Amino acid sequence: MTVRTLEKKWRELRLLISWYTAHKYTQRDINFVRQYLKSTILPAEKLTYKSREKSIADGRAVGDILFFLWELDEQVFRHPRVRLQLSTLMLLMRFMGSRPGELVESAAHSGLNEGLHWGDINLELLVDRDGTPCWVAHIRIRYRKGKRGQEDKDVIEHIREDKSMRITCPISALLALGLADEAFAEIATVDELRAMIAPPAGCRVVSLSIKPEKRELPVFRRVQEGGISSSKILQNATLSRDLAELGRRAGYVQTLRSYSIRRGYGKDLDPNVTTAQRNRQMGHANEDTFLYYLSNASSVDVQNIMNGRASDQELIDFFTTMQPNLHACIPLPPGALLRHGRSKRTSSYEPREDFDKQPKPVATLGTAAGLPFDAPLERPPPSRLLLSFLRYDRDRAQVIKQYAASRAGDKVCLAEMVGALRLLARPGVQDLSYPMALHGSEALCETRSTPVDRLGRPNRVRSNHC
Repeated sequence: MTVRTLEKKWRELRLLISWYTAHKYTQRDINFVRQYLKSTILPAEKLTYKSREKSIADGRAVGDILFFLWELDEQVFRHPRVRLQLSTLMLLMRFMGSRPGELVESAAHSGLNEGLHWGDINLELLVDRDGTPCWVAHIRIRYRKGKRGQEDKDVIEHIREDKSMRITCPISALLALGLADEAFAEIATVDELRAMIAPPAGCRVVSLSIKPEKRELPVFRRVQEGGISSSKILQNATLSRDLAELGRRAGYVQTLRSYSIRRGYGKDLDPNVTTAQRNRQMGHANEDTFLYYLSNASSVDVQNIMNGRASDQELIDFFTTMQPNLHACIPLPPGALLRHGRSKRTSSYEPREDFDKQPKPVATLGTAAGLPFDAPLERPPPSRLLLSFLRYDRDRAQVIKQYAASRAGDKVCLAEMVGALRLLARPGVQDLSYPMALHGSEALCETRSTPVDRLGRPNRVRSNHC
């Protein structure tokens, strides 16, 4: 525990006492306890002022991590939907600045199943300025910090369909998850979604209504008995672990957290809006709270200013984010690579303190090939083993194909993207953990009897186990 944590606990204790007993401490009492903590508790417990690193994941870092998650990551999740849920949560936190407790179950409210439910989402189809159909999601945030249970304090965020880059489009993912959960009253298949091309005559928008029995169903749910739970919401502890492991596998030295994405949201939002708008978007009661989201690194190009030159703000912003701390040789957790074998493929990873003792990369303005700092990051191609694995994980391979086409500038139909994602979103038990399976449980017997060579290719020597 640090000094700041102890001070926070003391404030929370005063607040609880005030709520339950209506007793309020005088300023004299507060000062007395504060002095006692400093003079007695701090030395006795050897508390320090050490703080957690303020990692910042801006848009470029989030985009890079999403690309890695879908196209390069060799982690085999407990269920294919976990990858889609993780990607969608990152996008919603990026575009709405949400705290994790607003979307999934917070540890402080464990067992209440509170978070983002299907009843909080209203999807509408309208005609865009260019005459093409465009989907918009209106998302109600009901569980903002300090405002739970206060319906008049709910906030509605608007997320539009991104036709130019499907990998960063939350609409595709939300429609896929909704179809997989059978949450929509008007449509149940991708073909019915494809048929919705414009609002009817006399209307500007057409809405997808949520079935009454699905309104309290959490959008993001935990894995249970090999499938996705029918009612239990995803827990923040699981999300935090998955994000940290993902950032580590992607090569980032600084830990990827939910608040890393939220800080990146605030960093990009601040220069473009007024203070009042920023406080509203961030859910802050006053403007001073935002100061805690700023990086410990200076955000001012003092050297250029002192030398009478124009400030290179892009370079300074680069060094305040997670981008310079990208290490291609970072030690990976057990099971992060397919060649580690299934027996080692676990959700645990090396303790953070063990990794902190290892040498860190030196942040430079380019690579050995002379790549400038503001150029798109060039990652190595997928491993041969992953490419072999994707031949059998056809659902993910189809998603990667659609994302690659969108990234290349091709127009990817929303229905095609949703159709590919829906296969991953199916909540039932899926047999994709068997790399050699043809496609589905009917091939399970053959899979278990098929030896595999060291590159992951099936060795067609038959065995007699089945």
